[in-house]
Amino acid sequence: MMLCLLLLVRIGKGYEVYENEYAHDILPGLNKRGNFPFEVDGDRSADGFSSVSVLTTTSSSFPLDTSEPKDPIARKEHADEKLLSEKDQGVAGRWDGSYEAEMSAVRRLRDDELGPPPSKLFYVNASLRWNPSAFAIQNGETYTIRVEDTAWLDNYIRVGANGYEAKYDVVSQCYVAAGQCRPSLAGAVPRFPSARWFELVCGIGDFVWKLQQVADATLERYLPLRESELIQTFFSVGTGRSFLANFTGELVCFANDADALYWNNRGSIAINVSRTSWPPIPRTNARSLLADPLYSS
Repeated sequence: MMLCLLLLVRIGKGYEVYENEYAHDILPGLNKRGNFPFEVDGDRSADGFSSVSVLTTTSSSFPLDTSEPKDPIARKEHADEKLLSEKDQGVAGRWDGSYEAEMSAVRRLRDDELGPPPSKLFYVNASLRWNPSAFAIQNGETYTIRVEDTAWLDNYIRVGANGYEAKYDVVSQCYVAAGQCRPSLAGAVPRFPSARWFELVCGIGDFVWKLQQVADATLERYLPLRESELIQTFFSVGTGRSFLANFTGELVCFANDADALYWNNRGSIAINVSRTSWPPIPRTNARSLLADPLYSS
């Protein structure tokens, strides 16, 4: 009798098996969704949404990065524009080496009209992770960046290119920025932690780069930037900065926000970048190079 009663108790705690057992209408997470993971990555080849629940798992992902030209023709046009900047300044490309850097300056000095120092005006969109300038930068030369327009929006925070500070307030138990609690900043880290939130930050590298090894040697194919290389060159700019370049490539800028928070940014600021080490000076004796027929073109 006792054994039968025990069996009945155990059976009473069970449940009936039914079809589509895991097709639940309500998931355990917020807004009837699966539980979100504690960490997600910023994979650029993403489907736009990620979740992890007790029922199923999906890989972490974010929307595709649309700040680069996807069309191969557009990539080549961008590379040609940057090449014109190199010729205008008498500088070499990133992978050309010291000899080509020397000869680029020599060829530019042969021109009858050097003109004023090269400069360019371009715009940095707050909602884009990368904003290329097509303006060439060469290691060892000096440049100046000036911000012409100084306002953009981080969600509803209107700030200038100097950005803003965000600190955790223990009394209100929230991250405070611009005098208000900002729940979206909890656990978030800006892409360049050494700079302020939404400060203008730039890097130097190849926004597009030429693929040499292709099946058809007559084709010119260009690939998008390598982020792992460009992030090593980041530096804060704010409303303006003069600097001695330590890298060679193209100036690429952005608003310093967290990778996952660019969707609510608005506005653009105008940037003027100019070269101040002008005219170009070869590293060796320019006069002897100009006189040597070995270097004549």
